[in-house]
Amino acid sequence: MKLRIIVLLFIPAAALAQDLSSISESDMAAMMQKVQQMQSCMATVDQDELKLLERRSQQIHAEMQSLCTGGQRDEAQKKALSFSKEIAQSSALKTITKCGEGMGEMMPQIFQMKTPEEYSEQHVCDTL
Repeated sequence: MKLRIIVLLFIPAAALAQDLSSISESDMAAMMQKVQQMQSCMATVDQDELKLLERRSQQIHAEMQSLCTGGQRDEAQKKALSFSKEIAQSSALKTITKCGEGMGEMMPQIFQMKTPEEYSEQHVCDTL
């Protein structure tokens, strides 16, 4: 999970790096300061909770795949929505979201998270 977060954090940075010529030195310094602040904040995320969430996520994913394959789409959808609400309440995710505040311009796809209700508009079996 930690590796996934780190990779996701730098995907947009790679896209930004393609056009660094248009960024002023002061803007670059400000951007680097924000990244350092975010890194310091991310270091406060409870690693044990992240590991637990990752294991739980893998378990739920396997259960949903089994339900979808078995034709139990409604049950899989209920399980997905329930788990998304559980994740949304986790202190680790709240900390990660807080750490990303102010980084939206640089990394919008990470820190503009959907609510569980927004996820309910798409069926989980169609995304697995």
